[in-house]
Amino acid sequence: MVKPSYEELEQRVRELEEQLASQPFPSVKNGRSLDYEAAPTGTANPTAPQHDAVHDPHLELQRSRKDLASILDNLPFLAWLKDTEGRFIAVNEPFAVACGHQSPDEVIGKTDLDVWPRELAEAYRADDREVMESGEKKNVEE
Repeated sequence: MVKPSYEELEQRVRELEEQLASQPFPSVKNGRSLDYEAAPTGTANPTAPQHDAVHDPHLELQRSRKDLASILDNLPFLAWLKDTEGRFIAVNEPFAVACGHQSPDEVIGKTDLDVWPRELAEAYRADDREVMESGEKKNVEE
């Protein structure tokens, strides 16, 4: 399995935003209610609710989390995000299932050591440390 770099993930998110904006968007995905339509970053979407992040940062954060969940849920491959401590902060359903869990929510807050065999988890953690220290992307095929 190849771990995408941060830059590759950002590019993929931009591509998915553009695809989603040009297609009818479901109102529910994997049991999560979607009360807005996606639009590429930096473009106006007149059908999307208008929120002012300066006046309502909690609402903007909630919307950003919904956006991220929608993007991850629509990826057909394993996708995840971790914080700098190696804890999963977002994963999609294929990733959760590959880890032996039924839903993404069961993986959030865990580390590689919690979801993978120790040898594999240590290799993933070493890759993460190397990328964070070097600032360079790294592709790993499994």
